[in-house]
Amino acid sequence: IAAERLSVGPAMAQTRAFLETITEPTRRAELAALFPEHASDYGAWSAGFLARLFSGTGLVILEPRWLRPLAGDFFSQVLDRHEDLVQALASGAEALRAAGLEPSFTPGEGLGIFYLDDAGRRRQIHLRHDTSMLDGERWLGKVALRRRMLAVPENFSPAAWLRPVLQGALMPTLAYVAGPGEWRYHLQLPQVFATLGVPPPVLRARPHATLISPKEERLLGQLGLGPEALTQGAQAAYRAVELPAPQQAAFGEAEAAWQATLAELATQLGSMMDQASIERVRSRLTEEMEKLRTKATREFRRQGEVDNARVDRLFAVLRPRQQPQERVLNILYFLEREGLGLVPAIIAAVDPTDERHRLLLLGDAPIPTTGSAS
Repeated sequence: IAAERLSVGPAMAQTRAFLETITEPTRRAELAALFPEHASDYGAWSAGFLARLFSGTGLVILEPRWLRPLAGDFFSQVLDRHEDLVQALASGAEALRAAGLEPSFTPGEGLGIFYLDDAGRRRQIHLRHDTSMLDGERWLGKVALRRRMLAVPENFSPAAWLRPVLQGALMPTLAYVAGPGEWRYHLQLPQVFATLGVPPPVLRARPHATLISPKEERLLGQLGLGPEALTQGAQAAYRAVELPAPQQAAFGEAEAAWQATLAELATQLGSMMDQASIERVRSRLTEEMEKLRTKATREFRRQGEVDNARVDRLFAVLRPRQQPQERVLNILYFLEREGLGLVPAIIAAVDPTDERHRLLLLGDAPIPTTGSAS
């Protein structure tokens, strides 16, 4: 199903109810105000949510379905230049591999355009010679397919590799602020833009940051971790499972001391004590020292596992699933903690021209921008 047509009523009602159970009473009303009440589908809901979240910032939100009725000529051109586009996409893939990067798209028999059926399902259009499979059941010739594209372009939708090109064709784009995935998309698409006669935009990397709440900041301090820990991962921050060198050395010194004391005692006792008795004492002391070492190591491991569990909790927020925070955690997680003032605070703190990764400390005070984590 096309994401824009997904029904959101029950799911969003459940999400809203759940937020009310975990959100402080003073913040429930402002978070609830973010949720559009009468959105008919996910596309409208998302647009309404973003409009409310970024209210007052000047952000303009444009749903793709508003533009598709204007895309008939573009879809028709894609149909005419399909073979050239396949070659352009393949050439872009080869260029990426030569640079040591894995391409995002692999040419296939699909047209790169989907057909939206009456149920809202996206059906890939497959080309076979001069015919195409329109919706998984019907075959159409190119003439009939082009006629339909021009008559009802809103029933067609581009694949990911055509979306930025269609955007540039309908709304000439001077610059594109891209994340890592979108950046790699564009690196593969220069010849696709050229084939369709669309000027490619200038690429700019979007700002990116890790948000650190006071709770995570305290954990970092307690665990003795710095910003470099975010690039090394949780396991690199785990405590060792064996006794540290100072404690190991202390046991070694203690053992050497009692061995020397026992040897001196044996010398002083002389013929008053047989060698077997001395060895029994030595064996008993060795056994008791080993028990003490084992107990100390066990306790150190227990404490270390507790600390490692705290490391896991820390990285579940700062580097969840070993992925950038923004790829896993929903903004509602932070809004529930910090309130709606978080968004303008981030906008004020981040320099959009700074391509370094930033660490933003949250809290009551304005968000300071710390040094780069990588």
